[in-house]
Amino acid sequence: MATTNSRSRAVSAPAKGKSAKGGHPSLAVPVVTPQFKMRRVQVPTFGMPAVTGHDVAEAGRAVSSYLPPPRRLGYYAGLGALAAFGLIDWPVAAAIGVGVAVARRSGGDRPLARPASGTASRSGGRAKSGG
Repeated sequence: MATTNSRSRAVSAPAKGKSAKGGHPSLAVPVVTPQFKMRRVQVPTFGMPAVTGHDVAEAGRAVSSYLPPPRRLGYYAGLGALAAFGLIDWPVAAAIGVGVAVARRSGGDRPLARPASGTASRSGGRAKSGG
């Protein structure tokens, strides 16, 4: 908190408009001196609970249950690196990541059905209809 005091220092004026020193008029000059008061605030301290190796391992297992498999985690890390280095904008990277996650949750993990190897090669890539 800063407070200011203003005092004016006046030069004693001689009688009847004469100056104190050789013809210069006198002028009262206000002097402002800042004063700062230091406030001490006590911050409460909290003790750190004892953490064992078992607690750390349990926390690691809990976190890893929410992470995607390593291959997908690498994909998301690469997408984040592209955004971090400015090759793509971060909203675009976020939209791609969310889109891929939603597509995988809705069944995008299933492999595509492949036509039988003999039927597709004889018909020029098209399967024959049974009719």
